[in-house]
Order: sequence, then C-alpha cells, then structure tokens
Amino acid sequence: MSKTRNYKRYERKFIVELMDFYQVEAIIKCHPAAFRTIHHPRFINNIYFDTPNFNYYYDNHFGKADRVKVRIRWYGDSLREAQNPFLEIKYKKGLVGDKQAFPLPPFTIEPFLEKRALMNHILQAEIPDHIKAWIKNLEPKVANRYRRRYFLTMNKRYRLTVDTSIQYFGVEGRRSTLKKCYSEEAMSILELKYKMADEETAGDITMHLPFRMDKNSKYVNAVDCFNYMGAV
Repeated sequence: MSKTRNYKRYERKFIVELMDFYQVEAIIKCHPAAFRTIHHPRFINNIYFDTPNFNYYYDNHFGKADRVKVRIRWYGDSLREAQNPFLEIKYKKGLVGDKQAFPLPPFTIEPFLEKRALMNHILQAEIPDHIKAWIKNLEPKVANRYRRRYFLTMNKRYRLTVDTSIQYFGVEGRRSTLKKCYSEEAMSILELKYKMADEETAGDITMHLPFRMDKNSKYVNAVDCFNYMGAV
C-alpha cells in the first residue's frame, strides 16, 4: 500500500509587497520567538486539478468555508521533470488545513503535457479506489512554481515559510505546453503553520510580524491570470 500523510494545522498567510527577501528575512530573524532557518531553500512545482466548471476555484475565490485543492507536487529546479511527485489533496475549513499525500512514479511533461497520459499515470498509482474515482472527474488546469524558504521557532511549535519568485503557467488543450503567464517578482507570501493545540499563543507570534495578513491562493491567482487573458 502507498503511504499517506494526514494532519491538521492552522495556516495563516501574510502578503509582503515592495520588500525583497533579505529584508523579510531580517524581520523574521529579529522576532522574539527566535525563528531560525531550517532546510535548504528549494523550488516547489505544482499542477492543479479542478472540475470542468472550476468548482474548486470558485469555492476558494468566494471564500467558502469548506474548500479543497487537488494537485501534483514535486520539489526541484525543473518544472519539466517530476521526480518523487505526490498527488496531494488539501482540505481547508476556515484557517485549519488538512492534507492527504499519495506518492506517484516520476514523469516528464516534455515536449508537452498530455492530459490523458497524466491522468492515466495517476490512476495506475497505488491510490485508494474512491480517490481514483474522484480524480477521474477532474482536469489539470494550471501550474505554478516558486522558491520556498523555511523557518522554525526555538520551541519548534511554529513554522514559517516564505515563498518568492512565483511563476504561473497555463495548461491548455489536449496536448499543451506549459504557457507562462506571469511572475510575481515583487511579492512574497509568508505562511505561519502550527498545530491546533498552539492556537492560544499564536497571537504572540503574529503581533510581531509587521505584514498584512490576508487570504491568498496561488491556484486562484493562476486561474485569474489566465482568465484575464481569455484562457478560461
């Protein structure tokens, strides 16, 4: 059987504009909770799936309390070569997130992304049948990639990620190259993540982060980008 990961945690997002990463990092490292760097920075690549009518997009766009995202995610410098990818199903209820992750075999999307082949690749993996039946009704819609850096408080209860160099790509047609739409070079997205048991003291962390707390979905941003271009 394939391995899955399940957990629940709070996820609070902050939008940072007109400030480069080194300025953001300096603020984080001056935080009284003593954030320190963990892991090496790495690129995250995603292909997002939705219903033919973009139901998941609209649920996120209009702030529905119960939301879901379905994506293939892998880490690495290449958007074209997916090594150690996972099918991830992410559930959100308000600010609380939960996630299932199913490992997939490696695949490539050069010279184009064949949607049917990608779907068959998922359906042949070791994934529960009820998940496969659900995925059959979805379609790959957009892709993105970004560089992520990781920080952890000294007490190891609060993790902060910083995403920069965000790029959005369209997935169009049966045989489609990934068409680049837009790059967010002047924006960073911070996400504070912590277990539900630590919600009571989370205010001590957020009060020392001088950034704008706001909802932000990279999937919604990507779809909005291509909708503006007449692609959706």
